[in-house]
Amino acid sequence: MLIEQGIVNRLETDTRGQQWAWISIQRKSTCGHCESSGSCGTGALNSYFADRTQALRLPNPGNLAAGQAVRIGIEENALLQASFLVYLLPLLSLFISGALVQSGLPALGEGGVIVAAAAGLALGFFFIRRLPARKTRFQPVILSE
Repeated sequence: MLIEQGIVNRLETDTRGQQWAWISIQRKSTCGHCESSGSCGTGALNSYFADRTQALRLPNPGNLAAGQAVRIGIEENALLQASFLVYLLPLLSLFISGALVQSGLPALGEGGVIVAAAAGLALGFFFIRRLPARKTRFQPVILSE
């Protein structure tokens, strides 16, 4: 289980009566702690993106208050599965659509293959976006208050 600390920003109730907590998490990076961080490109990027916060909307177990510190977690397996889904599905759809057009419609030439591959990539992103937005296995949970 991957665990992070967060702070409850606000609480809300939706139209169906479900209670939600907006939790902000400070992004952390281990980069920038070595001796060459001043001359490293990754260290420079880290300093640019270092002070970012992430806001999560999670189901409120009912006993949270604004300003309260909480621990949230997500299973490593769920994070891996979500990463594979987000990265591999569009990439596979790009290659498959390009290969299908190249083998099935060779008269379209290289331009047709490029357009088909781009359309396949867009289709892959579309399918990911259309997945149920709140799959509970990919959603972090509040571990403790």
